Amino acid sequence: MGRFPTSRNSGRGRGRSNTSRKKPSDKSSKEYRFYPSGMGKYKATFNDIKDKVEMDVQQTFGKRSGDVVQSLRDMKKMDYDKLPPKLKVSTKTKDDEKERENRQFELDYTEDRREHEKRKELYDSNMAKAYARIWEKYTSEPMKNRIRNLSDYETKVRDDPIELLTRVREIMLMPKKSRYHYDSMTEAILSFLLCKQTKHESLRDYYSKFKQARDNLKEDIGDDFIRHFVKQTKEYKDETDKRVKSDLEKNGFKHWTAYILIRNADDSKYGSLKQELKGRYGGKFDEYPRSVEAAYDRLLQHKWDATFEQKKKKPTDKHDKDKSMTEEQVNMNQKKKKKHGDLF
Repeated sequence: MGRFPTSRNSGRGRGRSNTSRKKPSDKSSKEYRFYPSGMGKYKATFNDIKDKVEMDVQQTFGKRSGDVVQSLRDMKKMDYDKLPPKLKVSTKTKDDEKERENRQFELDYTEDRREHEKRKELYDSNMAKAYARIWEKYTSEPMKNRIRNLSDYETKVRDDPIELLTRVREIMLMPKKSRYHYDSMTEAILSFLLCKQTKHESLRDYYSKFKQARDNLKEDIGDDFIRHFVKQTKEYKDETDKRVKSDLEKNGFKHWTAYILIRNADDSKYGSLKQELKGRYGGKFDEYPRSVEAAYDRLLQHKWDATFEQKKKKPTDKHDKDKSMTEEQVNMNQKKKKKHGDLF
């Protein structure tokens, strides 16, 4: 006895201190890099990565970064030549006043021209920087290889962030051109119709994934295909106003995709909402959202359903407790926990 130390930190506790313990990596965390279609297991959607790029540019490019952000957002370059400064002409009646005002207008015009040229030069410089940022930080090696192999890479794509994003989007979303054309069309349709919210997928992630599938479908087959169906509906046939009928045809794709967003949402959370909309429509009250944005808002505000099993037992984990909240409330709770260091 007494030969060995009896410290509380010795013996069986060796090698188990908290300082040497590593947090497990989150394998399901998204990677914000562009990958070709079919690659990248946990990649974010094109729109999510593009949003990340825009935020990056806005936070780090400094003066006039807003011009570049707007171009990336619209996927269109700003044309400064279309909006040059204009020289004002005095409308004064007295010669001395008119001459004095015209002289001031000329000075202002000269200054405006100088500022216009500076803004244009800074825009061109920042666009080149945006290309480099997208290429180095947000483009995976497989995607870079696909881009470099484009026949017009050197002449059209290189140093042009808008063209780069356009080609990236095509490679990321669209099926390979070498495939049979009806195969690619069918895949685009099925990918959209089978784009469903999984059990533990957040509404925001589902919404982002859905919009990407919708955009893919629209680019592949357009949105005119639904016009024929719209003309066969009772709503269209009963309508007498030609402008309203034209709007129904024009907005058919938008109305249909809004319905699909709700239809493919998780039944365990939104089943009662689907039944409510269906029942109201049967009672001659059409409350279906008319746009994807409105459908998303309707899902966001809906209180999650309680399943039969959950009614029989008390919530046993965080996920079950969240079932009694709306998606909006869950997101707010998570933000509070992050602020206090409770969510890792």
